[in-house]
Amino acid sequence: MLIFVAEDFSRQKQVKLDDPQQNGDDAQKVLKLNMTKKFLTGLYPYSMMLSTFTPVYDKVPAVKITGSVQEWCGHTFTQLNQQAGQYQVQLHSYFEQEGDRQLQLDARAEDDIWNLIRLNPKEVPTGRLRLIPALLDQRFTHIPFAAHDATITLTPAKQAMAGFAAARLSVCTVLYASYPRELRIFFTKDFPYEIAGWEEVRKLESGKQEVSSATRKAVLLQDYWTKNGNEFLPLRKELKLME
Repeated sequence: MLIFVAEDFSRQKQVKLDDPQQNGDDAQKVLKLNMTKKFLTGLYPYSMMLSTFTPVYDKVPAVKITGSVQEWCGHTFTQLNQQAGQYQVQLHSYFEQEGDRQLQLDARAEDDIWNLIRLNPKEVPTGRLRLIPALLDQRFTHIPFAAHDATITLTPAKQAMAGFAAARLSVCTVLYASYPRELRIFFTKDFPYEIAGWEEVRKLESGKQEVSSATRKAVLLQDYWTKNGNEFLPLRKELKLME
């Protein structure tokens, strides 16, 4: 699930403001993405969530990114805060080699790309750059948390997806030089730049590739936070979330 919503954010505290009208210049409009993934691995389930907060009007990278994973072995939580041109990173994990850590990274974040596409694909940084891999993907590689060399390209799509003809789609490709990941996001060329699907490629040490793909099944434009009663359960059927 990809949930996009505009919110008023505090520049200083980097949290959602309760009363933006009373906060003056501290109020900052952001586009928030909540990405959720839930799946089974044999007996036990995984529940994953990413939150990315990207300024709408200020031309700066995402000001805050968080990622959490819950599964039967335990849970982990990662938070990035943009401060003074760098990300201040807090990593909390039940794995001994990761533990609780704090560090700084001077790089862009892959997770910011989703919001930049929705706002304006021209804002996506292209070419070679230092990039922080997707927080949720790092939970599976267990590679030490760091930025890596990557190349980002925007090209016309060569395949149709989610009911969109290939001619209507572009694809954003993120390719890392040494980190074992490639991401391809398919989106409409015209506003509102809808996400049609994506592919995540994991490069194994054996040389084989594992591909996870997603194609959009349904979409709703709703003030979802007001739809919290049982009478709104049919909306989940519209999103194909219930059998």
